[in-house]
Amino acid sequence: MIRYSFVIVAGKDNRDKMESFINDYTDSQVCLDSRIVEAKVEAQKKYMEKNDGSINDYSDSQYYSGAGRSGLSINLPIDSFVVDYIRVHADRLAKEGFKKSIYEGLLKENNRATIGCIYYEEEPFDDSTEFVKYQFSAATNDMSRLFEKSSSIREWFVKLSKASHAKISYMNLESEGNRIIYYNNKEVDIFLNGESYFDLEIDEFCSAINTFSIAVKDYFDG
Repeated sequence: MIRYSFVIVAGKDNRDKMESFINDYTDSQVCLDSRIVEAKVEAQKKYMEKNDGSINDYSDSQYYSGAGRSGLSINLPIDSFVVDYIRVHADRLAKEGFKKSIYEGLLKENNRATIGCIYYEEEPFDDSTEFVKYQFSAATNDMSRLFEKSSSIREWFVKLSKASHAKISYMNLESEGNRIIYYNNKEVDIFLNGESYFDLEIDEFCSAINTFSIAVKDYFDG
C-alpha cells in the first residue's frame, strides 16, 4: 500500500484562508470512494444519535471523520490522468454491481472532475507555535499514482498553497522521494530522489544545497 500526500506548511493564522479555498473547490455530493464515505458517515450518525449528539448539518458536511482523520473530495480541471483514473474506478464499481448513479457526474460538462476521498490531517511543524503541517493523503494506490502524475492536481495544491500563504509545499512520495512544488510565494519543481539525503545531518544537507547553488550560479545569472 502506497499513500502519497501533499504537505503544506502554513501559518495557523491562515487556516481560515485554506478552509475558504477548499470549500470553494470541494464537491460534497460525489466521492469516488463513496462506499467508504457512506459507511463511515452512517456509522458516525448512529453513534451521535445514540449519544444524543447533534447531527445538524452533518450530512451536508464536506468532510467526514474516520480513524482520527477527515476526508474531502475536490473539484478541479481534468487532464488525461484524471480522466483515466475516473474511467478505471467507474468500470471497477460497475463490475462490483454498484449503480451508475454512484459515479455518474464525476466528469463535469465544464471539463472539470471530482476526485476523492482525500484524507486530511494537521500535524505540528517542528517546535513552531506559528506554523502547522497540513497533510492531504491519497486513499488508494491508484490515487497515489494520480497525485504523482497529474499536473491538474499538482496545480490545485499550488493554488491552495498560494491562498494559504504557505511557507513551503511538497509532495511526499514515500520511499520514492519528495517533490517541492511551492516555496515562499513561488511555484517550483524540485525533486529530491529517494531517501539517501536523510543520511546527511541537517547542516550537511544545507551545505550541499548551498554548494550546488554556487556551482550552477552561471545558469541563474544568464
